[in-house]
Order: sequence, then C-alpha cells, then structure tokens
Amino acid sequence: MRIIILLTLFTFSFLIVSAQSIEDSGVDPFTGKTIVHTSWTGLGVKNILPTKDTPNLDFKLTYEDDKEFLCLRWNNGINSVAKGSLLQLMMDDDSVITLSAVADFVSQSTVSTIVDNTSSSRYIYIVYTGDLSALKNKSVTKMRISTVFGARVVELNEKNSSKITKAYNLIMNEL
Repeated sequence: MRIIILLTLFTFSFLIVSAQSIEDSGVDPFTGKTIVHTSWTGLGVKNILPTKDTPNLDFKLTYEDDKEFLCLRWNNGINSVAKGSLLQLMMDDDSVITLSAVADFVSQSTVSTIVDNTSSSRYIYIVYTGDLSALKNKSVTKMRISTVFGARVVELNEKNSSKITKAYNLIMNEL
C-alpha cells in the first residue's frame, strides 16, 4: 500500500512540475507596461521533411512592450537563424500564421565532463514576433522553421498543440 501511495505522489509531483504555467508576471517599472512569461514547455514532434534526427523542441510565450513573442529552444546541432527568418505555424483550419525572428541567432554548444565521460549538446534559442491572436481558438498542427541551412517542418500531435494554445490563453488571462 505504501508503494502505491508513493508512486502516486511521485507521478502527481512530476505532472505538476512539467505543467505549463506563468513563470513571471508584472509591470515593468520603467515603462509601466505589463510583462508576462510562460514557463518553457517541451513539444514532442515528428519530422515531416527527411532529416537524420528528430529535434528536441521547447517553447515559451512572452508578452512584453505590448508585443507577443514565441521563443523556441531547439537542439538541432549547428545551425543559425537570420533576423527576419520565418516561423510558420499551420493551424487546424489550414490557415498559416507567419512570425519573424527578431535578431540573428546562432546555436550554442555546451560541453560537460564528469570523470571519464564527456557529453555535449547544441541548442539554438530563437525569438519570433508577430500576431499570435489565432492561437486563442485554433490549434497548431505543423511548424516550419526557416534557418540559413534550409527549413525544418515538424508536426505536432493534439496533446502538444494544446500546450501552445494553453500558453497563449494563460498570457491573455494575465492581461
């Protein structure tokens, strides 16, 4: 009986920790404008275009300076995204939202060494801006991420798509 209770508590604690939430909300003391950030949330994705590996893709939404931002954290190896590069979101009604990168972004490498074990990872952090209002009542089915080396198209299942919609509605409820 104790084991069942402990397993149940562990499972619920994991779900609470991994749930989408508001990470930061308040008023910028310099501008007097509202700032809202959601937590980073993972998206399980499938590749549409042929590539050798499946990306590990996380996102968060931010509202700052009266603008909406979608931030991606992506372990795609060595890559870069130029300012103005497009992120296209295909919605469940086949409409497309087009966002643009706010600056140039280049992947960062992290190397860890513990005793005789060395590991490394390469992440790129990208910030996009544009009109995200369609996320209020529509779901994202596919994302097309344009990079200097070409585009990557990823498909989102219903569960992961709902994470983006939920994050958008969390931000709108804070405003």
